[in-house]
Amino acid sequence: MKIYPLSIYTNYKRFNTENSKPENKIVENNLKNKTNLIPNTYMYPLLFGARVDKGLERFYEANKDRMPLTVSEYIENLDDKSSVSPLEAHKKAFELLEISQTIDDIKSAYPNEPLFRDLINPGESRATRGILNSVKENEELLALGNQGVLKDKSNLTVYLVKKVFLENKTIEEINADLEKDLDDDFKADFKFKNEKSQYIYTSTLSSLGIKPPKPEYRQSLRYTLDGYSDAIGEKISAGQRAFWDSMPPEERTARNKKSVEKFENWWYSHTKNEILDMIAAQTTALEMLNDFKKFQRGGTSKPKSKSVQQENPVSETSKPVKTGSDKLSRDELFIKWATNNLKLYVENLSEAEKDTLHIKRMQRLVTRWEQMSPEARTDYISKLKSGSEPLRYTMIDAWNHSTDLIKDLSVHLRQNQIYKPSDLLYSTEAFSSFQSRVMTEFWEQHPHYTDLLGKTIINSQKKVQAAISNGTFEELKKQIMRDKNQRVKELDKFKQNAFAVSDDSRPHVKPDYILELKNVYTKVLAGQLKNLPQEYIDDYFNVIEKDFSREQVEAWIRNLNGEPALDGDYELLTQISKTESNDGAKINRAIEAALADVIYKCTGDAVVYKLSHSDLKVSLAQIARGENCIDIISHKLKERFSIPIKNRAIDQKRIAMLYHQYKQPLDEKELEFIVTDYFFPSFGAIDNLMDYLATYGRSLNIIFSEKSSYPKEVKQAMFEKFMDNRPDEISEIPCLLTFGAANDPFGREEKIKKAKYMFAKRFNFVPQIYMDRYLREIGSLARMDISGTMLEDFVTATQRRSDINSSAKLAIFKKNKLRATDALRTLAIEEALADVLYEATGNIDVYKLEFEELCDNIELFSSVKKFPSSTRYFTAQNGEAMELSAKKRPNTANLRQKYLDYINEIVDWSNTDVKEGRGTFEDLLFILNPDENMPQKDEAVSQRIKLYNLNLK
Repeated sequence: MKIYPLSIYTNYKRFNTENSKPENKIVENNLKNKTNLIPNTYMYPLLFGARVDKGLERFYEANKDRMPLTVSEYIENLDDKSSVSPLEAHKKAFELLEISQTIDDIKSAYPNEPLFRDLINPGESRATRGILNSVKENEELLALGNQGVLKDKSNLTVYLVKKVFLENKTIEEINADLEKDLDDDFKADFKFKNEKSQYIYTSTLSSLGIKPPKPEYRQSLRYTLDGYSDAIGEKISAGQRAFWDSMPPEERTARNKKSVEKFENWWYSHTKNEILDMIAAQTTALEMLNDFKKFQRGGTSKPKSKSVQQENPVSETSKPVKTGSDKLSRDELFIKWATNNLKLYVENLSEAEKDTLHIKRMQRLVTRWEQMSPEARTDYISKLKSGSEPLRYTMIDAWNHSTDLIKDLSVHLRQNQIYKPSDLLYSTEAFSSFQSRVMTEFWEQHPHYTDLLGKTIINSQKKVQAAISNGTFEELKKQIMRDKNQRVKELDKFKQNAFAVSDDSRPHVKPDYILELKNVYTKVLAGQLKNLPQEYIDDYFNVIEKDFSREQVEAWIRNLNGEPALDGDYELLTQISKTESNDGAKINRAIEAALADVIYKCTGDAVVYKLSHSDLKVSLAQIARGENCIDIISHKLKERFSIPIKNRAIDQKRIAMLYHQYKQPLDEKELEFIVTDYFFPSFGAIDNLMDYLATYGRSLNIIFSEKSSYPKEVKQAMFEKFMDNRPDEISEIPCLLTFGAANDPFGREEKIKKAKYMFAKRFNFVPQIYMDRYLREIGSLARMDISGTMLEDFVTATQRRSDINSSAKLAIFKKNKLRATDALRTLAIEEALADVLYEATGNIDVYKLEFEELCDNIELFSSVKKFPSSTRYFTAQNGEAMELSAKKRPNTANLRQKYLDYINEIVDWSNTDVKEGRGTFEDLLFILNPDENMPQKDEAVSQRIKLYNLNLK
């Protein structure tokens, strides 16, 4: 082992003695006055792995026959293969994947790449299990909730292509990323159905047409990323670390200073302006390394702007030299130094230099104006108008030269209740979140104005910069302000003409007392409001204007200002505190659910879902203030809560997103499903119940949707608040969640959900169009069964049999408990299933069997390998002993169409004969058995119809 320190010391010493003198006097002078930017210590010198030659030429020779065509073509077109690493070449070749959002984007960007030719969307896959099947099952539901398979709603195929080709990740690594990136509801549904399965396998990629590069190439690429991983290299590195640890701190620091001396010389060979240009262009450590290498080769190196293409030619006499392994050993050390150097340099700038740096950054940023999103353009304008003097006057001058733009913009602002556009445009304050949203909407609706404004800003920047350089900035400022005053006058005149219309069409102006309340409220309760969505604040004051009288609002203002109360103020304030209109209830329930979600993530305590909106606003403010514990007295619940805070990560974007989502109404059919599945509405009270449910909007899905990924303690807490808030007129309507399992209703819901899934999975040949209705009905019946035996029987019935002779308990539910519409649907599916079983067995008695018995027999005979099968003996639900054997495998391919044929005829009959009081038993029998020459079938079907107790003549 003694050889390790010796080889390290020799190599390290040689590395530090090269070019140790300053190259010129400029460098020497700069070094005398510079701030010491060298860290006191570095952990270790460069390890053995960092010295291994991973140059692109060698990499290409080893992999040219197995790398993707796109990478091969990119490398072949490089003039200097020493300028980039293999990993950089791979990423550069596939850089268009970064901005690709669809499969078509990928195919159009790389039309010649064979690995992308067979890509398909997840919904086009033929997969019948795993994540791709879950995507197809949940696609419509996710779309309704404005969600996607992934949190960012991106295409799963495109996501996986990026993981494979941009990040070179393994299946295990991709699965780890999916754990963080999948939508929570989708992930919960997938895990529920695939408890022990990982998200993707190699076969998943194949199903989507994703063909990863050859394993040898990917492994080689990983070595360039992870470094030399040979066992000998690890031993050498271990010896190197031991040697470095043995040094005293003084010697370690001295060696590090010597190591970075050439970097310092290079850094201070630039003028201050050049250094600021480099930082303003956000030059990375890797880009600085390339400049440093040019400097070493004998050429000149100047900072390059990312947006302004400016290069200093290398001397004709100096030829590019391939960087060998002895020079590559410096790269990692340089990058560490450069990263540290940039940070310290910026921190030590004067305020004037920081202003200069900010101006340079903004000047470079505008060159990317055309590629910016509407949100980024709004943010850029906001930074200009609230920045230093040169930036502010640049934006004022740009507005001055955009007359048509500011006229149309003023109309848009007025439509969004911003009545003084000149104050907004010419102010020196950054946009508020509401103002930003309004401005962004304008850029989205008027793209032609954004292009014009970008060019105008660039022209104004040049004008201001020239004035600063010439010493005429003060004169220019005066001219810009004169132009501004003229534009403001023109804008005021335009507003008077543009809005001189009838009162009916004039934009709504809020009363003075509402504006005063808003002003006082936002000042007094600023701490509670700063994390709330602007959309909610706007809705809040709209409800106040609509529902409260002027007297009530003025009493509220006096109370907020701490002014003495007038006679009657107490009664007015009491009315406000006890009044909750329908519109007020909708926004309050939505903000409660949104805030509870975020506060639950901060505390882990589900009790927050019991709190009112005012309690939650106070709780959020306490978290934002840095309190250790939420400590509130709930006036609504008349209880004190002390909830420890585990983290303070308040996600404002999530609050805004959830509020907008939760305040969206459920459609009438969704509300009907909740009523019929979870309640016993008495006659005349169903409308009141529906009205109450509607106030919760889509937050109701937290309680009643099987797709809800929230834990059962959250559902339980929110359900308790839901029940406590019920108005008197519906307080007596029983909710099935309280039946029989009042202590753990959502534990029972999980069992029902699991049993329904397993039942559908066992009899997957039954058309989903019917199975969904059947399972919903079974769920309701299981909730009504106080004893719980029905659910246990149903769970038992989900167990698949291994062969035709195996025994299993079969749960058969009484058909006379079904609603009329569900009864007719069940008769139709039974007839379709009996047709399938009759074709396989030839036994007419199958038409006597009920839905569950028919499914059981079709499943059993479908598992037979040799036909004719052995005979099956069993006792049917009607008490008859039956013998069945199959001559051939049951064919369920046309089962869905058979069902639709029967149900469509039944629907037509119901809408005509039954509705007019002419529906008879014989009519229904004829629909189910139109063949008059099969009396035995008539008898069997008649026997089955009678089980339903339908009210027919």
